[in-house]
Amino acid sequence: MSNIVKVPLAVDAQVRVPLGPVNLPIRGVFLVASTLPLDVVAFAIPGLPSTWRLATVGLLFVIAFALAAPMREGIWIGTAAAYGFIEKYMPTVVIDGVRKRATVRDIGGSVHVTNHQDALHSVPFLPGCNSTMPGRSETTNFGMLM
Repeated sequence: MSNIVKVPLAVDAQVRVPLGPVNLPIRGVFLVASTLPLDVVAFAIPGLPSTWRLATVGLLFVIAFALAAPMREGIWIGTAAAYGFIEKYMPTVVIDGVRKRATVRDIGGSVHVTNHQDALHSVPFLPGCNSTMPGRSETTNFGMLM
């Protein structure tokens, strides 16, 4: 008997729900379940023939499950879109111990920082900085500053 170690790959490293012979990704189950209220409303639209109601409900389920499938570099597109949305609010530099939002570019191996303005201070979970030294920083709350 050999010792076989199964290593999960990016495709295999998802939480799945077994449904008969099919293993569905958990995000697919949640997205389909989140469309249920809209499906109930679509099924109860007065004046539509029952075939159109069923087609509308089926279309909503298919759209929800199709949105759960695409990945971008191993990250679900919903997560990538959320990170892209909050990216403009997150701090990018620490200047004199204060987190700021700035344009940071690499120019010939040097870091060029322009257009710096204060980052959001109303969000408590953003990392802050107590003190900085060249190449070293200490963080407050939770998070990392590089």
